[in-house]
Amino acid sequence: MIEPIQIGTLEGRLCGHLAAALANHLVKAEGSEGPARKGDSFWHSAMTDFEFTHAALEAIGVFPPEKRPDGRTVNAFIVDAEQMPDFLATHDVIDRVSEILEAFVRVACGYGGLPDRGNRFDCPENWKVAMKYLSLAGYAEQSGSRFRWTEKVKPMMVAANLWDEKGQALDELTETAFKADVERAWQTMPDTLREAIRSSNIGFIELVKVLALSWKDGRWNDFNRDQPIALTGQIPLAKALIDRAQAL
Repeated sequence: MIEPIQIGTLEGRLCGHLAAALANHLVKAEGSEGPARKGDSFWHSAMTDFEFTHAALEAIGVFPPEKRPDGRTVNAFIVDAEQMPDFLATHDVIDRVSEILEAFVRVACGYGGLPDRGNRFDCPENWKVAMKYLSLAGYAEQSGSRFRWTEKVKPMMVAANLWDEKGQALDELTETAFKADVERAWQTMPDTLREAIRSSNIGFIELVKVLALSWKDGRWNDFNRDQPIALTGQIPLAKALIDRAQAL
């Protein structure tokens, strides 16, 4: 149970803005025009990130379970989204900041278009107020209309599987590794295959098959066409190699 306190806190108001931003996003995902109103609900669909957010909003005190007339127990918001900052500003939620912030980055970065990389970025309109309060609390920096995450947010980003322990965005690392793989494949492939791709003398499906049979562990291997084919990422690699050839 979250207990009221006499004086409003930055942590409480921060949690309120994070909760409000999440509530608005989640009810819209359910088909509502938004913003979230008292009595609104959302279903997590057994998806880990949304289950986590469901639990975090309940724990912070704005999304408790309630008994419905039909006998079901359903979680529902007890205040409108716009009232959440004032509501939580006067409640002792300091121990819940990391949990609601992790829920925020899971949803906003994972599904709501908010960048998770370390460089400065333009913020989607629906997350701007929350990001301004994250800046006030030191989890981000604001410069004009742009924001940048700080080291302080790293524990929540790591817990949400968005950053590694060094504070690097996992999707950025994956993208960098993929680009390196494409360039290595292009530079080391047999001349006949490179020319076939350049001249469009090899079809897309055939290129995928060749990659599945011969490009393994970062190098080209001998193969015969009777070998069974197992697709493990060759489709995006084939597309990237064709783009690489067309860029010349």
